[in-house]
Amino acid sequence: MTYKADHGDLKVGKLKEMDKEIKKVKQWLHLEGHTTDGVFYSRFSDGGINITKLEDQILAMRTRRILSLRVSGDPTTNTLVRKDASKREVERAWKALTGSLPRSSVDKLNIQEISSRSIKEREFSKWAKQDWQGKGIACFRSDPVSNTWLANRSKHGLSESEFILALKIRTRTFPPTNLQGKKPSLPLCRLCKSGPESVGHITCACKNLKTNRRRHNNICQFLFRLAKENGWCAKSEPVLISAEGKMGRPDLVLWRTGTVLMIDVAVCMETDQGTLQAMALHKVQKYQPFKGAVYRLDPSIRKVQVWGFPVGARGKWHHLNNDLLREITRKSAKGIMHIAARLSKLALFGSIKICKAFIQGM
Repeated sequence: MTYKADHGDLKVGKLKEMDKEIKKVKQWLHLEGHTTDGVFYSRFSDGGINITKLEDQILAMRTRRILSLRVSGDPTTNTLVRKDASKREVERAWKALTGSLPRSSVDKLNIQEISSRSIKEREFSKWAKQDWQGKGIACFRSDPVSNTWLANRSKHGLSESEFILALKIRTRTFPPTNLQGKKPSLPLCRLCKSGPESVGHITCACKNLKTNRRRHNNICQFLFRLAKENGWCAKSEPVLISAEGKMGRPDLVLWRTGTVLMIDVAVCMETDQGTLQAMALHKVQKYQPFKGAVYRLDPSIRKVQVWGFPVGARGKWHHLNNDLLREITRKSAKGIMHIAARLSKLALFGSIKICKAFIQGM
């Protein structure tokens, strides 16, 4: 289709009509009409569903071809191209694609700036700048682990309705919200009446859905099994007493050959790029005072490490979690990525189940 549209010299008006038809995918997916275009046009690895925007892609293909021919080694080709496509036309196309006029002469432009990838990255950047639907989206850029479920929903065990819910969770359009203006008007949660009815509140804070929030426990159980499979002894929620007499219960304590790993898991809404890092640090600071209690358990213990293990409620994977997985499993980078993707999906799928429970509870 793109070949015919390009070489058939399809006009911009017709391409816009075709894009309008393609965007009916919103209706097919039962998404809100105000759902950001960014989730459709962004790459899978950035958190979108990788739909082509024909108006931009065809214009970019034509412009790249013209720019390449303008600097070809054949004088006749140069002359014909410059006659057929003026400098002003190229500049207009460049501005339409990048948002600004060329910063250098037309013949010195870098065509990679209007590559398909660059165009999709600009769509993602627009999405990430949105006050509501773009909140926290920047952290999903170029993250195949956190976005692994987007390219093939059935392969990852998502039904159609669950895939739709996952998109709504990612774009923060669940539950349906009045998005007039920069700050949406949020009513009180219809279940607990104690917080705004947002996807963050529903998936992480609603008191009435506390029993449905099993993501944390599922991740703990996964890490417990993973540790046992790799030769670690493991105990869930041991009671530890610090030197000051305070009590702590980390989610997991693993030990093997003189090394102890104290782990505390958290699932939280990714509101910006620092959310998970801050949570990991908080967990380490919380359980650091209990290292002495672990050393006192056994004189053969030589090293105690404290780990915060945060995972995003929308599936964001904290890359520093890889260090702990490597410590537990000694697997290759590819093996670690496979485990990370499973844990990322555990968190996201747990959020989907919570949203289903919210719908049923209304």
